[in-house]
Amino acid sequence: MLLSLPNLQQVAEDVREAIRGLCTSGSPAVERVERLLFECNPNASPEFPHQWCDFASFILGAHLCRITKAEVTLITGEKPNSPFRHLWLRHNKFNLDITCDQFQGAPAAPLVSTEMPWHDCEYPVQHQQPLASRSRCTLRFERALLGLEHALNLEERFVHHALMCMQ
Repeated sequence: MLLSLPNLQQVAEDVREAIRGLCTSGSPAVERVERLLFECNPNASPEFPHQWCDFASFILGAHLCRITKAEVTLITGEKPNSPFRHLWLRHNKFNLDITCDQFQGAPAAPLVSTEMPWHDCEYPVQHQQPLASRSRCTLRFERALLGLEHALNLEERFVHHALMCMQ
C-alpha cells in the first residue's frame, strides 16, 4: 500500500512526536539509548533529535513497513573525508527525515519530500540498503531499539495509520 504525501507527513510527525514525548518522560528505554549514543560520541549531546537519526529512522521505517507492507530504504549520507554521517529513509518516491533539524541550516523536521537539496549538498556520498537488512547493527543497538520501540507503544497510532492506508 502506498500512502499519500499528507498521510506520510502525518505518520512522520506522529512518530517524531511520540519519540520526543518519550524522551521528556524519563523513560529507562530512552536512558539506555542516550547512554549508547554518549558512548559513541562523548563530546555531543544525545538529546533528541541530536544523534538520534539511527534510532528514529529505524523506528519510523519499521512503523512504515508494518502499515504499508512495502519496502523502506535506509539512506546513509556521508561527507567526503569525514567521519560524520546522517541517516534518513526513502519510501516509494519520498525521502523522510525526522531528525534533520539537529543541524544548523537544515530544513525543518519532519521532512517528507521527493527532493533533498540540503541532504545532497551536505551528505553527497549516499549509500542505500533495505531497512530490513540492518546488517551493521550491534546487539546493544538492537536491544536499545527494541526497548525504545516497546516503550513508544505506537499501537493507537498504528491503527490510525493503517486506516489511512485503506482510504
